[in-house]
Formats: sequence, C-alpha cells, structure tokens
Amino acid sequence: MTGAGEEKRVGLGRACSAASGRKHICAVPLAVVLSYFMDDLADIIRRHGLQETLEYIIVPFRAGDGSLKRAFFLKRSHIRIVFPDQRHEDYPLEDVLEATVRFPEQRLTEALAALYLELGKDLRPSLKKTIVVEEESAPDKPDQPADAGR
Repeated sequence: MTGAGEEKRVGLGRACSAASGRKHICAVPLAVVLSYFMDDLADIIRRHGLQETLEYIIVPFRAGDGSLKRAFFLKRSHIRIVFPDQRHEDYPLEDVLEATVRFPEQRLTEALAALYLELGKDLRPSLKKTIVVEEESAPDKPDQPADAGR
C-alpha cells in the first residue's frame, strides 16, 4: 500500500501520486531506457562475436567476390531506411544487426524481411513489397522435369 508521496514501480514507468491525488505514470529516466538498450546490444555483440567502438558496432562479412568487408552501424536505437520513392521507415538496431549477421549476402530490406518471416513477426508493407518483387523476379522453377509427362 502506498501513501501520499510514495512511489510504486510499474514496469519501466513509475506510478506516483500527484498533488491532486490521481495516479499517473511518470516518465522513465533516459538512463534506464539506455541501459536496457545497451544490454540488448551487448547481448547481440557477444552472441555473434561482433566488434564495437564507442560509436559503432562493426559486422564483418564476406563480399560476393570473397573479400572480407565490414559494415558499420551507429549505436542508435533505430536505423532509418529511405526507399527510392522517398518513403522512410525506422527499424530497431537489434533487428538490423541480426538480419545482417544471418543474411549478409542480401540487401538490408530483403534480410529484414527474411528475418521477420523466420521469427514469425508481421511484415511491414514495404517489406511485403520486397518479398513480392523478389518472388516475381525469380525464374520459374517447374515442379516436375520437362520430360516427366512423356
């Protein structure tokens, strides 16, 4: 039981008593949110053996020609992808890193779509378009050999 002026934690927010006696959720301190975010990033870095600096997370990968390359991602909560028609969408950095590690040979939008399908997450409309375009551009593969019906 909380009295006047006492606080009770509720998830990331705090329930507190206002002067009027009404209960409301106070804002979460930025340091708390950043610590959760950095813990998630540290887990991904540790799990995949990634490199990091103060500002970047570095994902090593092999290019199509076999040479070793590195992708640099700023340590931010989200990454904005701008599409050719000037639309943009923000994606969580954790998802972007996971997609880049799992599918390094694909474009980022294709890798995110593949990751979300693998995890069973809902695809955003722009990612659904990526999958549709990918399926339409793939060559037709017959289910049976051409001489199977003869």
